[in-house]
Amino acid sequence: MEKLILRLGADAQTPIDWAIWQTTERTILASGILPNADALASLQERAAGRPLTVLVPSTEVLLKLVDLPPGASRKVIQSIGFMLEDEVATDIDDQFIALGPKQGNQQAVAIVAHNTLKQWLEWLDAAQLHCDVMIPDILALPYASIGAEKAGAEQVATASVLTIREQVLLRDGTWSGFSGEADWLIPIVSTHYERQQTTISLTQYTADDTFTDHPYIQTVTAELELPMHILADEISHNRLNFNLCQGQYQQRKRSSGQWQYWRSVAAVALLALTIGIIDKGITISQLSTQNEALNAQIKADIQAGFPNIGTYRDARRAITQYVKRIDNMGSGTSGIDMLANLSGAFANSGIKAQSLKFNHDRSELRIQAQAKAFSNLETFKQQAQAAGYVVEDGAINNRNNLVIGTLTIKG
Repeated sequence: MEKLILRLGADAQTPIDWAIWQTTERTILASGILPNADALASLQERAAGRPLTVLVPSTEVLLKLVDLPPGASRKVIQSIGFMLEDEVATDIDDQFIALGPKQGNQQAVAIVAHNTLKQWLEWLDAAQLHCDVMIPDILALPYASIGAEKAGAEQVATASVLTIREQVLLRDGTWSGFSGEADWLIPIVSTHYERQQTTISLTQYTADDTFTDHPYIQTVTAELELPMHILADEISHNRLNFNLCQGQYQQRKRSSGQWQYWRSVAAVALLALTIGIIDKGITISQLSTQNEALNAQIKADIQAGFPNIGTYRDARRAITQYVKRIDNMGSGTSGIDMLANLSGAFANSGIKAQSLKFNHDRSELRIQAQAKAFSNLETFKQQAQAAGYVVEDGAINNRNNLVIGTLTIKG
């Protein structure tokens, strides 16, 4: 069996790797690099009759494990978005949450912006390429066990790393890893393992010596192959059985020849059904118009009674939170004091806050920060700690030559 495998970029101008993988012989029959997303249409002939697996950059997908209560029901799992609302810097409504494997009381989730996922699917649709499976690229990297037995009796963790042009993919768990440009990702990974002080057996699938002298990393070089060969071989096993295209983004199966035969009959039946329900459709349209007018009136009344309430999804919840904020203003919340005490850290580090979120009950300030380099975030963190605060790192990404990171500051 043959498969077509693509590795898309974060934007339309990023080069796209592709390969045709023969699963039985475990070999690449053909491969190449497209200059940008506009060139995807050139793969139509190669895609004919072959299942398509699409890898997407993990810099755009957040992988998390969510702790669930014992015996969690399906409704609890469906409400994971509300459980993650305080952990995601952007509006949770702008994010799509795909469910991965569930192990015990932990549910794996992949979080990606709706706009980003729609953009990838639009590129494929414009090129008339049918996406069967979509996977974050670090999950297509083998979760290495090579070299773990050479560490002796000491318990070690395992990881694997692959470099594609200037980008590094590192997987250090079933549902975790790092991805990004080598010049800023490597210092982050090095610092991460130094803090953990845990020995890591790292399998290298490219001839790099980046981590050779690291005190907590034992490097082992695997048999060297083309990067797309490594990824395609792991994809062919699909051990996680995960697909980012699920729920509202689930892709329809390709049409069969039998469906083509019956398409005309289905069209006639659809026309008859449409004529039969047109009267009810008009009634529904009228009721919908009335409902929209009523909702508009409710929103106007809320704005009049609760000015500056901002955007909201649940009116009752938004009003409750609004009243709490007003009460906090009267009692002197510590959020203002925290920002005042951190003014020096902001000035000396040069970072800019894209968003601020203060949790009064936990005396916790969550910042989505923008910096020119990772070292700026470290400078801010050190000065905040010197001011007496506890600082925790969150997700860190690199976009447009800037480092975007989430910092949680506890009073």
